[in-house]
Amino acid sequence: MDQPGSRKSQIERNKAFIVKTHRSIFREIAIFLLSLVAWTYCLAVIWFFVDSIFGINHPIPEMIREYFAMDAGTVRRFSALILLLFVLFFLLLLAWSIYNKRKFGSLRRRKYPEKTTEEELLDLHMIDRGVYHELQNAKRINFNNNPIKRKR
Repeated sequence: MDQPGSRKSQIERNKAFIVKTHRSIFREIAIFLLSLVAWTYCLAVIWFFVDSIFGINHPIPEMIREYFAMDAGTVRRFSALILLLFVLFFLLLLAWSIYNKRKFGSLRRRKYPEKTTEEELLDLHMIDRGVYHELQNAKRINFNNNPIKRKR
């Protein structure tokens, strides 16, 4: 279990990683308005389909259907076609999954690589032993030069 007060110190440590920038009010307003337009459009499309499928017949979706020269039956047939295609693709992918599991098994035979050891890292000769230990033990570290050596 964590030590008492560790949650507060964790929150304080996380605050150090938060990037604070000056945000333009005009940009924020533009983002808000574009988001509002997108959500309104999505809700209007959902309303259009729900109205046509359930036969609610509100005046606004009715005007949209008239503008596109459709009736509620056309929208219902289109929705049924989309639903049929969705079910067809779902069943095909489900059958493919079952086929693959029967043919190849559950694939629990995978073996992931072990964690890299200190010797493996140092055998690359890209970092000195002292720098490696400093990186492992220090909470905060500053380098004037890149400690990783380039291979030539």
